[in-house]
Amino acid sequence: MTPRSTLLRSSKLSELTIAPGKLPWPWVAFSPERTAFALPVARTTLALRAATSLEREVRFELPESLAIPTVAASDSGTTSRQPGVHAIAVHPDGRTVVAFGWQGDLPAACIGRAGIASELVDLGPALGDMGPMAATFTRDGESIWVSAESSTRAAILRLRFRDFALEAKAAFAPAPPPAAHELHLHPVEDAVLLMMACGQDGTFLRVARFADGRLELVASQGNGGLEPCGTAESTDDGTRVCLVAADRVELRRWPDLSLESQFELGDERAANYNGVRMGGRFVVSATVEDDEGDDDRALLFSDALTLEDDAPAPPGMWAGRLGRDRLVTIGREENGERTAFVHGIRI
Repeated sequence: MTPRSTLLRSSKLSELTIAPGKLPWPWVAFSPERTAFALPVARTTLALRAATSLEREVRFELPESLAIPTVAASDSGTTSRQPGVHAIAVHPDGRTVVAFGWQGDLPAACIGRAGIASELVDLGPALGDMGPMAATFTRDGESIWVSAESSTRAAILRLRFRDFALEAKAAFAPAPPPAAHELHLHPVEDAVLLMMACGQDGTFLRVARFADGRLELVASQGNGGLEPCGTAESTDDGTRVCLVAADRVELRRWPDLSLESQFELGDERAANYNGVRMGGRFVVSATVEDDEGDDDRALLFSDALTLEDDAPAPPGMWAGRLGRDRLVTIGREENGERTAFVHGIRI
């Protein structure tokens, strides 16, 4: 086991209450450049905070038809028609939030802008009978990437933000249900990585690029599924993606996701399927079980997947990176409201 050092240090900067109900993970949504984040704080309320003013909170009210779910979704079929909110996207301006979900018999979105009443949008013309599963804005804020599915098909779509018109769509067979979707922006290209976590069936990945007005699905080794995994973002140039399984960390080439290298964690550690990119390193969330209980660890890897540090980590589930050097985590309370924390990270 690598000796534990003190290359990484963390300090709590802020804490707030989160009320995720039965909203699928991730419960926290970040703007494309990670300058702001939004999260549910009540059944019909979203809160938005900026990295530069953590204590200032702007709240947006959702209509009752798009409330945060309070009933667990299906554990056998698609969750695309679960009533209420499915996903949240934060605009690059840091002042606008869009909640996507299912109301009645239609997919819908709710736009929240600071100081303006929320606006409800019918997504039926763009999504048809598919329900939205994940969403993220493009970096210029002009469009929104959306993943959607039904019981028979799935798709990655690109919607024009000003009127939610369909710009482009690429369809494919759905992953084994129930699938939890996450969309990750590529750091350089106008592209996304869709990760569909399907429990013991594995994690299914799709790569989509947008160029010259066309959306292209790129064949990758993740199309047919990999072992259950999450991501710790990409190298700064976007040529490699870091995937995190329970027992190893992998570096895969973009966009075909072919395996370049991997690091086996060994018997002492178990990764928590996620991580972040900070200070030119991949920082992976892990747990070590010892006689005193579980110990939260942060594993620091170079771009060559050399383990450079095994340091104490902020407790809780890692929701994602905020700015360049902050980490949002969620407490492990069992029911009801939980505590979200923002930590400053020094490497």
